[in-house]
Amino acid sequence: MAYRDETEALRARVEELETENASLREQLAVASATPDDVKNETARRWLGGPVLIEIDRSFQGTLSREAHEPIVELLQERFGAMGTASVIGNTLTWRQGPYNGQRVLEVTISSRRGQTRVHMLERLGSVAGGLFGGIVGGVGGGGMGLVIPLAMLVSPALALGLAPLWLVFIYGIVRAGFGAMARRHEAEVHAAGTALVKIVEAELVPEPPRVRVDVPADESSELDPHEADAQKTQRASR
Repeated sequence: MAYRDETEALRARVEELETENASLREQLAVASATPDDVKNETARRWLGGPVLIEIDRSFQGTLSREAHEPIVELLQERFGAMGTASVIGNTLTWRQGPYNGQRVLEVTISSRRGQTRVHMLERLGSVAGGLFGGIVGGVGGGGMGLVIPLAMLVSPALALGLAPLWLVFIYGIVRAGFGAMARRHEAEVHAAGTALVKIVEAELVPEPPRVRVDVPADESSELDPHEADAQKTQRASR
């Protein structure tokens, strides 16, 4: 009778852990729909690292198209990928991924109205979803189907205590791995952003000052219409 009670308690605990795992997935989904600052704060707390890495700088001056080539070369060198570059008007856009397992990164440099903006953004939400949803949900939840029966051969009480420890263990490994990867990407993006800003600052063309020119009114406008016509006739005869 005691064995049956322990087994029922173990099943109840497993269901509770599966509910907690589902709650973690929901929190990850909520984090993907919140503003960037809240999203990153939530991600650092629960996932161990940011899901958005962003650099946003503005400068006075216009960037010439001649600067686009060294910028693209810098990005290709820094991130080890050709990427896709496009120019529309005075806006240069360089994208990398998400195909072939590449990181999802976008760099936009736009010049308008005498100002230039540099914007870099890398998204890690899909990576976090794959790791935590796939590994924690798959290995953590699915692994209990193997770990718990083995533990029950020794003692149902051992299995009851081992189930939460197994999930915590898998979650901790995934969190540490994602956190290390996210921090490495963050350092690489900021280093590339610093080098990019140096190129932009060196290539900026200052906006020429606007000079107001007062055009004197035509003297003939002050004359009588007949006198103005007479002057125009004299000028034409000359």
